[in-house]
Amino acid sequence: MFWLSFALLFLIASHLVPSRPAIRMSLIGVAGRPAFYAGYSLVSFLALAAVITAYRSVESDLWLWVPLYEGRYVALALMPLALFLLVCRFTQRPSAWASFGIYRITSTPGSLAVLIWSLVHLLNVGEARTVLVFVGMAVIAVAAIARNARNTEHGLLGVVPFARILLGRERFDFWEIRIWRVVAALALTKLVLLLHPLVIGVDPLAGL
Repeated sequence: MFWLSFALLFLIASHLVPSRPAIRMSLIGVAGRPAFYAGYSLVSFLALAAVITAYRSVESDLWLWVPLYEGRYVALALMPLALFLLVCRFTQRPSAWASFGIYRITSTPGSLAVLIWSLVHLLNVGEARTVLVFVGMAVIAVAAIARNARNTEHGLLGVVPFARILLGRERFDFWEIRIWRVVAALALTKLVLLLHPLVIGVDPLAGL
């Protein structure tokens, strides 16, 4: 468990340290933007590989708790939302001068997707090594959300979904998101459910 904890700390640091504005700009100034992003991607990949390797080396017979059966319903309800946020994050880019699409709803769709994914899985796992991994993922997501809230003009209101819209500071425009992103998220949900028992070894629909 020590090496898994160390690998997770390495993964968290690989995301948090280079994302700090002062460090980021210093590294870009020294190495250049292409080299910075190439190095950042390489370190992130190595950190993830270290987590996977360490995870596989840990005994799987240590359990912290027995997950509630009802937790799977929460996962089935919220994972399509997480995948929708992820689809939007990868197909829309934030604008420096105006909110658009998903960014009218929240300024951190990708980090919220990872946080939802981590939390719903924590409801459904009890094995110590798995809990540790999802806690690490949640820490990365929360840190990214906090950094965004601290460094943008909207602050926490920009992060909380629909907060600015409900306060009248932003408008909701579904047509900027487009229906195909909703369809893509539902299709991705179906694909995840089909592949989950093959890749992970656990069927989310078993017993339902």
